[in-house]
Amino acid sequence: VVDLTQNRATPKRHPQDWGISILQYPTTFSTVDLDSALSYRKTTLTSLPEKNETVIMRANLLSEIAGLLFLKRQWQGALLSLQDALEIIPNEDLTELRGKILLGMATVLLAKGDNKKAEIICQQALPLSVNHFENLILLAQSQRKNGKNSDALKSAKRALLLMPDDVRSWNELGNIYHNLGRMDKSMAAYQKAFDYNPDPRISINQALLLFYAGAPDDAKSQLRKIPNEILKEEISNTNHPLNELQKDIETP
Repeated sequence: VVDLTQNRATPKRHPQDWGISILQYPTTFSTVDLDSALSYRKTTLTSLPEKNETVIMRANLLSEIAGLLFLKRQWQGALLSLQDALEIIPNEDLTELRGKILLGMATVLLAKGDNKKAEIICQQALPLSVNHFENLILLAQSQRKNGKNSDALKSAKRALLLMPDDVRSWNELGNIYHNLGRMDKSMAAYQKAFDYNPDPRISINQALLLFYAGAPDDAKSQLRKIPNEILKEEISNTNHPLNELQKDIETP
């Protein structure tokens, strides 16, 4: 049994914040054939005349193209597509669509690691977006990654008030509490997230928490539950604190 109740004001952890955020592009796609979906939308986009009456359709297509590029991990292409979408919307018009596109940009920037710009974009989107929950969770993720854990905690809690069963918010709350040294609350939040959706990235966050709580064997047990391909993708960085534990697991 690991005692996680030692809530240190200054937690003993790696100087870099390794907590994994769960990112979800604002537009969802049912297709698994990303290349075909991308080709279809690009062809449709080029067929549309550049007129005022097609602005909404063209902006939505550019946003969907960015989402597909996001799934292909082509961050720069996704950002360029979203920037093109913003540029064709007349100023002070279509605020809801503009807010949606800004949330897409913030999601891509977080995936790309440009956390400071992501936070700025989230703040810009807040008065425009009707989806305040989506905005708040992205804001919490960017604030935490920028070292603003108290602000991130407020944003995550506000997001949970709007959607109490959201896995991303509970996972992010676990990351924030971990940064604040509230180990018991961190594990409880991760477990809540995992109960809603057993995402392996949550298990990695739990393993990281156990590792910093001084329980490497329990951390290894947690890592053994995670598929190797996901482990390699998420903690492949040689400086990652769980990297050595992963190697131990792989060694027969």
